[in-house]
Amino acid sequence: MTDIRAELAALRDSRRCFTCGQVKPLDAFRVDRRRNMGRAGVCKQCVAVTARQNSRRFRDRHLESERVRERSVARQMYERHRERKLTESRSHNGRTRTALRNAVAAGQIARPSTCHECGGAGQIHAHHHDYSKPFDVEWLCSRCHGLRHRKEEGAA
Repeated sequence: MTDIRAELAALRDSRRCFTCGQVKPLDAFRVDRRRNMGRAGVCKQCVAVTARQNSRRFRDRHLESERVRERSVARQMYERHRERKLTESRSHNGRTRTALRNAVAAGQIARPSTCHECGGAGQIHAHHHDYSKPFDVEWLCSRCHGLRHRKEEGAA
């Protein structure tokens, strides 16, 4: 009689794993309030083994589907912006920006490290007052360049 009580008391503090069949203490199982003992039916160790096996098994399939998805997204972005980019590159403004970019890359024009307006450092942009003069630019930081465009758009 005492043996049965001792076994029942031990069972209250432990559980049998559905996967490996071993009787383990309750803290070897994840908390799952939907289950009758408040713990999952598979021990943490078996869950980890299964996760590793599935990871190896599905890795290649997942990587390939991710590559396909990335290619699809890149193609959609290309198609969405294609006309604007083509129009911009063929326009007078686009040719002016390209000429300046090439001159800076060739070392013919030096890009300053500070803003002409505020003296701040950071990413410096070239602001064209007149696109017919590709090398006549004012070098502004991102903030001042945006403010200049908003001021010019408001005046127009």
